[in-house]
Amino acid sequence: MVVNGEDILKTFVRCIAVLYFAGCAGGAQALVTSYDNLSDWTVALGNAAVVSDPFDNDIGQGGAITFDSGVLSTVWGLFLFDNSVSLGSFHMAVSPEGVYATPYNDWFFPHPVFAFGFDFSEVAPGLASVVIDDGSGPDSFELYAVGTGNASSAGSANPASVAPGPSVYLLGYSGFAGFVSDSGSFSAVRFYNQAPGTLDAYNLDNLVFATRVPTPGTLALFSLGIAGLLWSTKRSP
Repeated sequence: MVVNGEDILKTFVRCIAVLYFAGCAGGAQALVTSYDNLSDWTVALGNAAVVSDPFDNDIGQGGAITFDSGVLSTVWGLFLFDNSVSLGSFHMAVSPEGVYATPYNDWFFPHPVFAFGFDFSEVAPGLASVVIDDGSGPDSFELYAVGTGNASSAGSANPASVAPGPSVYLLGYSGFAGFVSDSGSFSAVRFYNQAPGTLDAYNLDNLVFATRVPTPGTLALFSLGIAGLLWSTKRSP
């Protein structure tokens, strides 16, 4: 049997294509890591492109509002001053029952991201949380627990009862909460309150999020993979 150089090259490129796309589909399971300070969060990003939103411009309350950074924020019903931006902060209140505050606050990023973070204030322990699904399944993070390493109290975190409604938390802790997926990405996150019978009113500020920058090696391998697939579709001699 005679094997010419073109056949060898064709086989090699096809193998590269198979290996590349198999790696994309069957890579290691992604893992989301949380950070309690902006410096460590930034280091974890490497050379990723970061978008910042300091919430400098006021945005009136609405069922769906769009931040200056392009993030869409939606709620299930409007209460108090939730889902609005003023005085340099995003204002939100969440309650599981959805009677005195929305049960969920969903954020939709303008494009898939692998990391995001923010400063928080007036967060009570055990209440406000965020759910992130980077393709490996949903992970839930309590904001106070994430930022507790550098959190500071802005006043009593004891509730003020609003009979016959839930226990309302208007004061609490300030800190930073950041999240990074090691290999996955996500286009949306959900904020909620995990403690039945409570209402947590809090503020978020200095939103940051990042997209992953492909490495030169990854781009080259991707190009070879595409070339291999195109070559394999050509008719055999």
